[in-house]
Amino acid sequence: METQSWAEQEFTYADLGDKRRKKRLIQLAEQRGNQPNASISQSCEDSASTKAAYRFYENKAIFSQDILSSHIKATQTRISQEPIVLAVQDTTQLDYSSHPATKGLGTLQTKNQHCLIMHTTLAVTPSRVPLGVIHLQLWQRPQEEFGKKHQRKKRPIDEKESQKWLSSLEATSELSKEIPQTHIVSVGDREADIYEFFALSCSSSQDMLIRASWDRRVAHPENHLWSFMENQLISGNLTITVPRKGNQPSRHAELSVRYSSVTIRPPSNRKGLK
Repeated sequence: METQSWAEQEFTYADLGDKRRKKRLIQLAEQRGNQPNASISQSCEDSASTKAAYRFYENKAIFSQDILSSHIKATQTRISQEPIVLAVQDTTQLDYSSHPATKGLGTLQTKNQHCLIMHTTLAVTPSRVPLGVIHLQLWQRPQEEFGKKHQRKKRPIDEKESQKWLSSLEATSELSKEIPQTHIVSVGDREADIYEFFALSCSSSQDMLIRASWDRRVAHPENHLWSFMENQLISGNLTITVPRKGNQPSRHAELSVRYSSVTIRPPSNRKGLK
């Protein structure tokens, strides 16, 4: 029985409207996978392969979502074989400021920075083995919205970039329903400390692990999260290595671990939520 390559397995479900396109996709994936840091011409075998690669990329009948959906299905198969999987969300800024002729780009911190923003949900085992992408969002910040950051608190969350966290959680929740044998936990950094995110997690029964950013109001005598946790008993201690940063040398730090169930109250501008 002939063994499939990793690219053949990854794009088994790809439907590009033509078998030749699928064959070319698999070939390109293997070439780029073998030399991920190389340019397109360097990773291709010869000039003919390079021209074929550019024709593939420029083909308007091929959509990125058709390629991504095949990868997500392959990822789902790998996830189904694991008892616990972490769905880690994070945002990447794709800066194309050095490509001034590129169209369809948005702004970043300044009007002179032109980029796309990508929010990816990556499935990883607790032992840090990557399984693949679960969900991916890609957008650009319109030029006309530059400088209006101060107005974001007045907008509902579905009109903010913060919606990216909820959209990913919804996709993860749907995946959990399809693979009930796998316990999927959504993971986010401090930016994901959003009350609507917590509310959606409760309503969808989706577990999550978020690094706290806000000293939120809680329904306990201490009134706020930080003081509530400080009053909990220490359950253990952990020594971690803090890597070198700038002129500061690497060092060891002692962490005290506390945990408890807590009821979080909605922010004053979100009292309609529970």
